[in-house]
Amino acid sequence: MEKFFKSPLVIFFIMLSIAITGCSSAKDEVGDAESVAQAQGIISDNQPITEANNQVSPEMSGFLKILTPDATTAVLKRYIDENIQSVSKQEAEKMIEYLLIYQTETIADFSITEGYFDNVYDDMNQSVIDSISDKQLKAGYKELLDSSLILKFSENYPYVDTNWKSLKKYSQYLPEDYDKLFDLFIKLENYEYNPDEVDVITLGEDIISTETIINSNASNFYKKIRNKLYETQIYNLLLGPEASHMYLWSEKDNKEYSELIQISAKYPKSTLSKIINDLDKTQIEDISEGTAIINKYLTFGLESNKFLETLNYNEGETNYETFQIKMPDNKQKENSINNIIKTDIDNYIQYENIQDVLYLSTDLKYVDEQYISYEIYLNFNDSNGNEDNVYLYRTIDYTQEKFITLEQYLGADLDTINSELSGIIGRKLEASPVFVVFLDEIHIISYNEDAENAFLNRKDLVPFMK
Repeated sequence: MEKFFKSPLVIFFIMLSIAITGCSSAKDEVGDAESVAQAQGIISDNQPITEANNQVSPEMSGFLKILTPDATTAVLKRYIDENIQSVSKQEAEKMIEYLLIYQTETIADFSITEGYFDNVYDDMNQSVIDSISDKQLKAGYKELLDSSLILKFSENYPYVDTNWKSLKKYSQYLPEDYDKLFDLFIKLENYEYNPDEVDVITLGEDIISTETIINSNASNFYKKIRNKLYETQIYNLLLGPEASHMYLWSEKDNKEYSELIQISAKYPKSTLSKIINDLDKTQIEDISEGTAIINKYLTFGLESNKFLETLNYNEGETNYETFQIKMPDNKQKENSINNIIKTDIDNYIQYENIQDVLYLSTDLKYVDEQYISYEIYLNFNDSNGNEDNVYLYRTIDYTQEKFITLEQYLGADLDTINSELSGIIGRKLEASPVFVVFLDEIHIISYNEDAENAFLNRKDLVPFMK
């Protein structure tokens, strides 16, 4: 069987949405998992949903009990169908959040042979699935259907994504504005824009609609999926599939460009207008320049004016590629964090007695409202003049201005981490293991030749969220 991977365009969008999903912040000191989850925004609203605080309904209590490593997305979906009408809006929102978390593993595990794509893509319903003779194929598609997932194509490349239309029926049980949010996702999902040209006006107005609901719901989960919608809309409009809209910014003599300037002038205080103006005044020659401008506004979420700045400079024969965080509202914290990053590298070079650094780069892996996680690559000559290289991994809590451990990130001590995760990764973790955060998973790095790196997806982290 051939594993499905997301299309290059979709992967591209996901790589750029580093501020959207994954675990959020942790306490300065490791405390109980519930209070850390509250601080992290893993628990979306003002009160955590746990059985311990006696504020959870019997239906939510039953839902929390089935959130096990062996549970499937389809099982969660069926339980939600049967019980969502009996829980609070906050609990209903938490159910949908867990459903989307479990979807990530279902998507990763889905496999299919290319010859069957057309059988179900246009109308993936139960009757179509029942007509498939291949048992494995039928089971795979049934799992998607029962998990609120759908098969899509981008540039003729198949991928699996959330079926937002199937989630819309839950909006009546969720806090306000979810109905609007789902409708906007459905428009993208069903390509309800002019397929023959860049539909600037319709999609532009929808982007503005997304901006108008920015502050209408305070939960972190809502912000995450809203930011996901907004980013997808922005990239679809301003850069397009496979950067096919780049001509808008180079030629500037077409109807679509004029419409972009028109909508920018119509909503001058919008983020969309700011991005359009920055793209317009920059001589963009490749896709990376366009994405850098857009990321300045999206990396930390729509509510933030923080951004990351890439730095490339030479020092003697050494080439440095790194980044700095920019905080216009707090220059003192900005300088402190950037100094922490620089000092860490300088201290490592001194500690290892590295004589000549030939090349240094910092590769950003994840950013959210509290964390920056990144990889450092050093190519150097050692004290004996031999060329060598090393990869270092760091996660910094920039609100607390310090590097953190995996225990602090998960809000649990090492014994708890080992108890919960040893069965998943097949071994006990080392004390304060090296780790790096990605959008949908955490990598635990092993420098022991006898032990492979471990990969924890968001579903693996559920025990630390409940």
